[in-house]
Amino acid sequence: MNVNSIRLFWQYNEDMHRRVWSCIEHLSDEQFVHEFGYSLGSIRNHYVHLIGADSRWRGCRG
Repeated sequence: MNVNSIRLFWQYNEDMHRRVWSCIEHLSDEQFVHEFGYSLGSIRNHYVHLIGADSRWRGCRG
């Protein structure tokens, strides 16, 4: 994998976070933490998981 490929993946990841967050920010607090009984439960839990996975992928501690 070359530097340009890594840069492209990084930029795509950042863009997708912005797009997802632009949807999440319109939710009420109740909707954000509502437990769906699927996978990790709430949208909040899914996003926390996503942030943790990204931190590990980027080599950060978190």
